[in-house]
Amino acid sequence: MFKKISKKISERIKASSIKQRVADYDASEVIGFDGTSKYRERTHLEKKNNFFFIHIPKTAGTSFRKALESEHRVIGDYGKHSSQTHSLILDHIYREQAPLNLKKSFNEVENTWLVGHVTLAKYSDIVSARHIISFVREPIQQVVSHYNHYVAFHGFKGTLAQFLKRPLASNFQRKNLAPLPLGLIGYVGLTDCYEESIQLINSYYGLSLKVIETNVNKKKTIEKEAISPELRAKITKLNPIDINCVKEAEFLHVHRVALTQQNKEWVYSHFTINPNNILTGCAYYSHSEKAVEFNVLCNGELLEVMTADNFFGNFPKVNFPRERYIGVHFSLTNRCKEGDKIEVFAKETGQQLTYKSLTLKK
Repeated sequence: MFKKISKKISERIKASSIKQRVADYDASEVIGFDGTSKYRERTHLEKKNNFFFIHIPKTAGTSFRKALESEHRVIGDYGKHSSQTHSLILDHIYREQAPLNLKKSFNEVENTWLVGHVTLAKYSDIVSARHIISFVREPIQQVVSHYNHYVAFHGFKGTLAQFLKRPLASNFQRKNLAPLPLGLIGYVGLTDCYEESIQLINSYYGLSLKVIETNVNKKKTIEKEAISPELRAKITKLNPIDINCVKEAEFLHVHRVALTQQNKEWVYSHFTINPNNILTGCAYYSHSEKAVEFNVLCNGELLEVMTADNFFGNFPKVNFPRERYIGVHFSLTNRCKEGDKIEVFAKETGQQLTYKSLTLKK
C-alpha cells in the first residue's frame, strides 16, 4: 500500500526497530485497514464524517484543499476579507461573533471539511480530536517559501533577513497547532512525504483523495539552496520548536506507517511528569473505543502495567473519545529516583508512546 518511507526520514528514525517492536502483535485481533471507515469504531460525532483541517501556509495545504474540494463540501476560513471564506463563517464568526451558532450549523451537516488559515484552538471543538488534520514542513523550506509567497502575493519589499524579524518566521507551524500535543491530533502529515501522507489519510479515514500539486510559486525571489550559511543559522535559531515539531511528526508518521502495514491500529498519546513526580497524560486507540493498556518502563526495565481509563480534564475544548476516560495518573515517588528515564509502550502492539524519554527531576 505504501511506498518506501523517504530516505530523509529513515536516516533520522530507525523504522526497522519500530517494526520489530510491533511484530509479535496478532493482527487478526485488530480492526482492518482496507481503505474503508466501516472498521473504525466511531463516536457519535465521528459518524458525521466531518473534519477540521488547519492549513498552515506553505506546507502543501492548498494542494490538500483542492483535493478536498473535488470530492467533499468545504467550508473555508481564510479571514474576513478573503473570497475563500465561506458565508457560514462570515455570518457566524465575523459578523455575529457567535461561534456556538457555527458549531450548531456544523453539527447539522455531514461529510464536510472546515479548512483555513486558522489555529487549531479556534475550531478544536467542532469535530473529534481524531478528525483534526494538518501538515508540517521542514522549517527552513517553510520559512523561505513563506517569504517568497509574501513577496509575490502580498507586496513585501524587504529582504529575507527583514522577513525573519516577523512573527511568521519564528515557530509559526507549532503556534498554529497549539495547544494540543502532536500525539493527540488526528493526523499531522509531512510535506516532504506528501504522497505517502495522503495514502495514510485515505487508509485511515476511508477517503479517496488524489495527490494534486498546486499553488507552486514559479517566480521565487530566493531559492533555499541560495541562502547564506548565516541566514540558515538564523532561521534555525528562530525555529527550535518547529524543528522539534517536524521531528516528532516524522516519528509519529513512521510508527503509523509501520503499524498500518501490519494491519494494526495505533495509539494516540501524551505523557508528562509533573513537579510531584506523577506520570500524567492520556492514551486512546485510533480505531476502537477500548481502553489502552500500556507498559511503563524505568531505565529500560518494566515498572508497571497500566490502563488509560481515568477521566482526562486537560484541553477542555477538545472532543476526545471514551467520553474523556482516557487519562493516566501514576505516582513515581519511591519507585524511581532523580535522573531516571521513563518510557511508555502500548502493551498490545509495542508502539512507543513517548516521543522522548521522560526524566525525573527530583
